[in-house]
Amino acid sequence: GPPGELRKGVLNNLDLFRKTAFPIIFDDVNRPLDKKIIMKFCNQLNYNYKIIIGNKKAFAICTKIV
Repeated sequence: GPPGELRKGVLNNLDLFRKTAFPIIFDDVNRPLDKKIIMKFCNQLNYNYKIIIGNKKAFAICTKIV
C-alpha cells in the first residue's frame, strides 16, 4: 500500500470496517509509521494483529476478536 501519510487515511474511515469480521492484511509494516497505523487500526476495531517478518519486508494479519 501507500506509505505512511497516505495510509493514515484508513484511520479516518474506521466505520467502514466496524461490522466486518474477516481478516485484514496490511503490507509493508516494516516501515515504522505504517506499523503504528495498523496497530492503532486493529486496537480501535478490537482486532488482534500478528506481524510476520520476512527477509526484506513485514506484513500484518488483523483478525476480529470474538
